[in-house]
Amino acid sequence: MKTFFLVLLFLFIGVGLVFAGGAENKINTGAGYARFPAKATEHKKPDAVFHNPAGTAFMKDGLYVEAGNQFLYKEYSNKVNGETYKTDVPTYFYPDFAIVWKKDKTALFTGLTVASGGGELKYKDGNAQTVGLLAQMAAQAGIPAIAGLGHSMDVFSAVYESTTGVAHQFWEDKLSVGAGVRFLYGQQKLKVSLDDAPGAYAPIFGTDKTLAETETSGWGTGGVLSIHFKPVETVDIAATYHTQAIVDYKCTKADGNFANVLGLDKGEHYNYVLPAYLALGVGWQIIPQLYVAT
Repeated sequence: MKTFFLVLLFLFIGVGLVFAGGAENKINTGAGYARFPAKATEHKKPDAVFHNPAGTAFMKDGLYVEAGNQFLYKEYSNKVNGETYKTDVPTYFYPDFAIVWKKDKTALFTGLTVASGGGELKYKDGNAQTVGLLAQMAAQAGIPAIAGLGHSMDVFSAVYESTTGVAHQFWEDKLSVGAGVRFLYGQQKLKVSLDDAPGAYAPIFGTDKTLAETETSGWGTGGVLSIHFKPVETVDIAATYHTQAIVDYKCTKADGNFANVLGLDKGEHYNYVLPAYLALGVGWQIIPQLYVAT
């Protein structure tokens, strides 16, 4: 037993040192993450649906419903030729919702969360992409002033995920396995506008201040497999694997002649890939009032 807890301590230290978050996959998929980020061994609250589905089989019998929302402060910036372009628009609506029904050794669960993206961004002076494209158009047209045209860019991106599945206990309540299907819906919007009417540049941009206004949306599917092991009553070891999920986007709106420059045409399809990832967790209920996890 002493050897086991020495190994457990090593896991706490080692895993903590190599911890990293994904660039696309979000780990703050439930509001409970703000209270306790080490959610990979969650097995007492409904948001286990998002972090450790197998853990739902260790919850007490009953019906659980949980809803939450997060407020996010986001700051993005890029620098071009010494000039910084940034946005810091907060996100006020970042919802999560989970239902778990547990009976004997089996749990049924479903949940809704945001799998990727985070809402709206507003670049009042454009960003590296739009500034670079204007410079490119200025060079092609032989009109250097085009590169300095004042403009803004508004974008929105979010991938919503619904996960539904089942978990079951085995081996005298020491092991549980959970599996589910993920349904994803993605939406992206973009608008690029000049600060002033095109005027003399109307032959290039048209007469509207809106250079591009695009909308795309699409559906995708994936899977999740989870396992939770309790070698002793107070120790939890869990692993959850999310398969790669591909959202097939279709462009439903591509107005403005700048849309083509941005590479979007109405009716065009493209794939947005959420990479597969594996979450590992170890937890220890040291005393009834203290639970430590990584």
